[in-house]
Amino acid sequence: MLTQGMRPIQSQPWVQEMLRSVEDAPLIGIVVAAAITALLHSSAATLGIALAMGGEGLLTLKGALPIILGANIGTSAPAWFASFGASVEARRVAMAHVLSKLIGALLIYPFLSPFASWITETASTLPRQIANAHTFFNLGLAALFLPLTDSLARGISWLVSAPPPHEDPAKPKYLDPQLLGTPSFALEQAAREALRMAGFVQGMFKQVPRIFTENDESLLEEIERQEEVVDHLNREIKLYLTRLSQNALTDDESDREIAILDLTKDLENIGDIIDKNLIELARKRIYSGRRFSGVGLRELIDFHKLISDDLDMAINAFERQDLEMAKQVIKEKTRIRQRERELSASHIRRLHEGISETIDSSSIHLDILTNLKRITSHITSIAHNVIGTGPAAHES
Repeated sequence: MLTQGMRPIQSQPWVQEMLRSVEDAPLIGIVVAAAITALLHSSAATLGIALAMGGEGLLTLKGALPIILGANIGTSAPAWFASFGASVEARRVAMAHVLSKLIGALLIYPFLSPFASWITETASTLPRQIANAHTFFNLGLAALFLPLTDSLARGISWLVSAPPPHEDPAKPKYLDPQLLGTPSFALEQAAREALRMAGFVQGMFKQVPRIFTENDESLLEEIERQEEVVDHLNREIKLYLTRLSQNALTDDESDREIAILDLTKDLENIGDIIDKNLIELARKRIYSGRRFSGVGLRELIDFHKLISDDLDMAINAFERQDLEMAKQVIKEKTRIRQRERELSASHIRRLHEGISETIDSSSIHLDILTNLKRITSHITSIAHNVIGTGPAAHES
């Protein structure tokens, strides 16, 4: 079609003059071809025009080479425009695309005549020579940049810097809307965001012993702010996956989506228990001035450490999709429940012994054990999620 369309204008003087100007001033040809490619969002269209012109005798190989270079530069424009407002990784990829094409064009520009002479030896017809020039130019780019990948990546990372570290922690880092059209990539980004959410929950849980040993209201407020971050990330991940589900997903992708949603649900529940139950128990202890007995406090700290290790193991199992690690977490649930019963019995023995601190802090102590056990159920649910047997039954 393009070839047939060229025939009526073949003898037009202005067309011949324009094409001669491209041969005499190749820089103009590069700029025009780059602009046309950017507007059409397709280098194939620009190259198709060059092939059609060459086939009809309107264009020589010398005039086609600037068009080829311009088309290769212009083809990076859609990626560049699409990167506006995208994640820093997306902007770096777009920058790498633009720079590789520009650098390649700049390097070969002084050698267009020798390059044209060599290309004429690769085929007998002009359209094939034009196609070969395009192919060899891009093969040359690959040969040039592949050995320099690490250096180029460092340079691009320096040019396109990451946002400052003091950015809002509640703002998602990995939920790139540009990837929603590619479910496999979008799901992996959602999983990364869920693991980032898990990091906040792990940080909250690791602070639990401090809230029962220190009378620090600011620490409680900091954990409450972290729980707000967890809630916000949970909403953002759900919204992102809801938008994704509007596209057709394979069975494996649907399973992955459900697994990520189940993980965020369990993480949110753990955060809620810390915020709504353990924090309130800590405030009750602070305001009432009650203290735990030395033995009782050590038991609570040891029990917390046992559960904290399980939480870390469950998150690692999800991140690595490690079935054996997940099974180990599930086995630990029985041991943790047994330990909770032993600690409750130990506390009751101290009550019978009339230890004053134990009597004063009894209700708080037992409620802490109960809520730590509830967290264990959600940790086990994460492990069940990994091995695909469905979420564990949660205790109310």
